[in-house]
Amino acid sequence: MKLKEFFYMPRTDRRSFMCLAVLLLVVAVGMMILSCPSDSNDVAKADKGDSIANAEQGAVSSFTPNADRRTDDNITERKVETFCFDPNTADSVTFFRLGLQRWQVRNILRYRARGGVFQRKEDFGRVYGLTAGQYHRLAPYIRIAPEFHPAAELEEVQRRYYADGRQYRRYASEGDARGRSESTGSSSHGGAGSAEAAAYDESRYGHKLSKGEHISINVSDTTALKRVPGIGSYYARQVVRLRERLGGIASTSQLLEIDNFPKEALPYIHIDGSNVRRLNVNRLTLKLGIAAAASDDYFRANAQRIMATRETTTNALRQMGFSIPDSQANFLFITHPQVDGAKLYQACKDKGVLIRHFSTPALAPYNRVTIGSEEEMAAFLSVVEEILAEEGV
Repeated sequence: MKLKEFFYMPRTDRRSFMCLAVLLLVVAVGMMILSCPSDSNDVAKADKGDSIANAEQGAVSSFTPNADRRTDDNITERKVETFCFDPNTADSVTFFRLGLQRWQVRNILRYRARGGVFQRKEDFGRVYGLTAGQYHRLAPYIRIAPEFHPAAELEEVQRRYYADGRQYRRYASEGDARGRSESTGSSSHGGAGSAEAAAYDESRYGHKLSKGEHISINVSDTTALKRVPGIGSYYARQVVRLRERLGGIASTSQLLEIDNFPKEALPYIHIDGSNVRRLNVNRLTLKLGIAAAASDDYFRANAQRIMATRETTTNALRQMGFSIPDSQANFLFITHPQVDGAKLYQACKDKGVLIRHFSTPALAPYNRVTIGSEEEMAAFLSVVEEILAEEGV
């Protein structure tokens, strides 16, 4: 076989082969053109022709990973400049001239597109990916326009803030006097003389109390209490709960019942006794109670009487068929194998004798009987005998 015949192809196959070769050549040339780095001057010309808004949207969306890599690789070839700029209004070209990489510029533009504002030059240091060296190099040239500064720094706002502070201190010093005048029915300034109004005025301002200022502990809500140095949300809630449980705080020492309550907060707290709910306790009753507590002989005699009555009652109930665990307290747990606990409770109640029944499944068969005087326990035993007779036990 001749070599020519070995490589022979029909005319249709030769045409297909030529088309494929041309197509591969075109693809190869196209890839070479696309892989060549674009001229930075062309990028600059294109960016300069756009507005700042187009640069923030178009430049961000058109950046590709390959383009980022090409720019990062060639950043050393670009001439880095230093000049004054405002990060809130500078476009992408400005950031490129300052030496920032493309992905850093993208982060800045995205931050601004989402409503972010650089209010101080230190805010620029929080740009994701910005190095300390870049920040220290650019910080002296950052100029923030006045319209981007915080409104709290405006002179008229500052004047109003300090004026409100003086007005608050006047309310704080006069609040207790207004609270006391409320008890006599007096009011001033359209009803604002009440202690509640004073507490409302205090909670209106968020700054911490200064030395010499006080707050009324019995009328202040949690917002006002948090203005006391050392008191946050947790302790403010604990103070309100303690106040509600006791009916008012009568002494700062009561606040120390709260675990780890900050003692540095005590000098800022004022106790207003007019807002404490007092219990009507007879002085004679108090003296009798103190005398009884001081008499050891009385306690011992009373304990012996209760134990004797408990023993007598226990033996009588066991003779009736009740099962009773041994008790060292002033009550008995009783249960009967033929009488339901709830039924016994209701029958005793119907006959004018009160015992305690529990609905808990484990305690449902039992009833609690408190040991009273000998006469009371005799009446109880009599009623139980009647109930057992009615049940046929």
